[in-house]
This record gives sequence, C-alpha cells and structure tokens, in this order.
Amino acid sequence: MQSTLTAFILRHRIWGETDLLVTLLTEQGQKLDCIAKGAGGKTSKRRSHLEHFNLVNVTLYQKNDRHYLQDVECLNCFYHVKQDLGRISSAAKLSKLIETHTSAEEDPRWFKHFQGSLESLRQKPWDSNQEASSLRSCLQIAGLEG
Repeated sequence: MQSTLTAFILRHRIWGETDLLVTLLTEQGQKLDCIAKGAGGKTSKRRSHLEHFNLVNVTLYQKNDRHYLQDVECLNCFYHVKQDLGRISSAAKLSKLIETHTSAEEDPRWFKHFQGSLESLRQKPWDSNQEASSLRSCLQIAGLEG
C-alpha cells in the first residue's frame, strides 16, 4: 500500500549502514516512523531533504508493519531558522516536546502549531517570550498545563 503525505521531519537517526530512521509529524498530527533506505549514505541525494524541521511531501509504502520512504520532496527548509543557533535551539525543544507527547492517534493541532512556531521563528527579531509562549501552548495541547 502506497500513500503520499505532507509532514515535518522531527528527527532522523542512522539505521543500519546507510539507512535513516525518520520520525515524521504528518498533517493529520500523527507521529510516524519510516525507514529511508540508502538515505544515510554520503552520496545520497535524499539526505538533504530529510533534515530536521523540513516540511516535505513524502511517498511511503508499508511492508511487514514498517513504513518505508520511497520518495521525498522538500517544500520548505526553514533556512532562516537554521542559520541562528538560538532559533535552532527553540525549534529543537519544540520538536522534542512534540515527539515526546504525540502518539499514533491523530491530532492536527500538533502540525498546525509546529508550522506556526517555525513560521514565527523565521521572523525577526526573535525573543525568548515567543519561545516560552510556543512551549506553553504545546503543553496545553498535550494536556499537561491548564
């Protein structure tokens, strides 16, 4: 079974010699792990599309209860966020919080919130009040704060 999704890359890690295990946050707000065969290699053309915080269109197929990434296209790489260490730190905290508190159940608020937060991170100037507000609203979605 094949499906095409719009998603954010929350995280990727080495899986085997040349594969990557990629954690996606889908537009429906579902966290999904998939294997990108060969994407961990030094000469892989897909590796740059699978960077943290990228908004991507992915084509996945499922085999033996695992999802495999067949194709990926980067829609937005949030270049300005990745050029500033403070913004990277804020996006990483948000990404980790979302990854920790989302489940296989769908909740589109996660996707919309992450997208809005990355968009606001692109704006100048960025300050710690925006980061605190973003993290607080994530905690509210997770039901951890009133």
